[in-house]
Amino acid sequence: MLLQSHGGEIALLPALPPAWKQGSVAGLRARGGFRCGVKWQGGALATTPVQAQLSGSCTVRARTAFPLGSDRSRMVGPEPVLIFSTTAGQTYRITAVR
Repeated sequence: MLLQSHGGEIALLPALPPAWKQGSVAGLRARGGFRCGVKWQGGALATTPVQAQLSGSCTVRARTAFPLGSDRSRMVGPEPVLIFSTTAGQTYRITAVR
Protein backbone atom coordinates (compact mmCIF):
# COMPACT_ATOMS: atom_id res chain seq x y z
CA MET A 1 0.00 0.00 0.00
CA LEU A 2 2.71 2.47 0.94
CA LEU A 3 5.74 1.40 -1.09
CA GLN A 4 6.40 -1.18 -3.78
CA SER A 5 9.74 -2.02 -5.32
CA HIS A 6 9.48 -4.11 -8.43
CA GLY A 7 10.94 -4.02 -11.92
CA GLY A 8 13.78 -1.70 -10.88
CA GLU A 9 11.44 1.04 -9.60
CA ILE A 10 10.29 2.31 -6.23
CA ALA A 11 6.59 3.15 -6.39
CA LEU A 12 5.45 5.56 -3.67
CA LEU A 13 1.93 5.18 -2.26
CA PRO A 14 0.76 2.83 -5.04
CA ALA A 15 -2.38 1.74 -3.17
CA LEU A 16 -2.99 4.26 -0.40
CA PRO A 17 -6.49 3.68 1.06
CA PRO A 18 -8.77 6.72 0.57
CA ALA A 19 -9.53 6.77 4.30
CA TRP A 20 -5.85 7.43 5.12
CA LYS A 21 -5.85 11.17 4.41
CA GLN A 22 -2.54 11.86 6.16
CA GLY A 23 0.23 9.95 7.83
CA SER A 24 3.80 8.84 7.63
CA VAL A 25 5.98 5.76 7.84
CA ALA A 26 9.75 5.31 8.13
CA GLY A 27 12.27 2.54 7.63
CA LEU A 28 10.72 0.82 4.61
CA ARG A 29 13.19 -1.18 2.56
CA ALA A 30 13.16 -1.24 -1.21
CA ARG A 31 14.97 -3.48 -3.66
CA GLY A 32 18.28 -2.15 -4.93
CA GLY A 33 19.59 -1.14 -1.50
CA PHE A 34 17.29 1.71 -0.53
CA ARG A 35 15.59 2.67 2.73
CA CYS A 36 12.61 5.01 2.45
CA GLY A 37 10.15 6.93 4.53
CA VAL A 38 6.92 8.36 3.18
CA LYS A 39 4.80 11.25 4.44
CA TRP A 40 1.46 12.02 2.84
CA GLN A 41 -1.16 14.77 3.27
CA GLY A 42 -4.58 15.05 1.70
CA GLY A 43 -4.22 11.50 0.39
CA ALA A 44 -1.16 12.41 -1.71
CA LEU A 45 2.62 12.26 -1.42
CA ALA A 46 4.20 15.10 0.58
CA THR A 47 7.85 14.10 1.19
CA THR A 48 10.04 11.04 0.97
CA PRO A 49 13.61 10.60 2.14
CA VAL A 50 15.41 7.91 0.12
CA GLN A 51 18.62 6.65 1.71
CA ALA A 52 20.99 4.77 -0.61
CA GLN A 53 22.76 1.79 0.92
CA LEU A 54 24.68 1.31 -2.35
CA SER A 55 25.89 3.64 -5.07
CA GLY A 56 24.07 3.43 -8.39
CA SER A 57 20.82 4.46 -10.01
CA CYS A 58 17.42 4.95 -8.37
CA THR A 59 14.07 5.13 -10.18
CA VAL A 60 11.11 6.54 -8.25
CA ARG A 61 7.48 6.61 -9.42
CA ALA A 62 4.59 8.47 -7.74
CA ARG A 63 1.15 9.79 -8.61
CA THR A 64 2.27 13.36 -7.95
CA ALA A 65 4.97 15.33 -9.78
CA PHE A 66 8.12 15.79 -7.72
CA PRO A 67 11.61 17.30 -8.04
CA LEU A 68 14.94 16.30 -6.55
CA GLY A 69 17.19 19.34 -6.57
CA SER A 70 17.17 20.71 -10.09
CA ASP A 71 15.95 17.41 -11.59
CA ARG A 72 12.22 17.08 -12.16
CA SER A 73 10.11 13.98 -12.60
CA ARG A 74 8.80 13.33 -16.10
CA MET A 75 5.67 11.56 -17.22
CA VAL A 76 6.20 7.90 -18.09
CA GLY A 77 2.82 6.44 -18.88
CA PRO A 78 0.20 7.85 -16.51
CA GLU A 79 2.59 8.75 -13.64
CA PRO A 80 5.66 10.92 -13.00
CA VAL A 81 9.01 9.10 -12.78
CA LEU A 82 12.44 10.37 -11.72
CA ILE A 83 15.74 8.55 -12.31
CA PHE A 84 18.78 9.79 -10.40
CA SER A 85 22.27 8.65 -9.42
CA THR A 86 22.97 7.79 -5.80
CA THR A 87 26.02 7.54 -3.55
CA ALA A 88 26.10 4.97 -0.75
CA GLY A 89 25.20 6.51 2.60
CA GLN A 90 23.53 9.62 1.13
CA THR A 91 19.90 10.55 1.73
CA TYR A 92 17.87 12.19 -1.03
CA ARG A 93 14.74 14.14 -0.09
CA ILE A 94 11.89 14.12 -2.58
CA THR A 95 9.15 16.72 -2.08
CA ALA A 96 5.93 16.63 -4.10
CA VAL A 97 4.88 19.59 -6.20
CA ARG A 98 1.48 20.90 -5.13
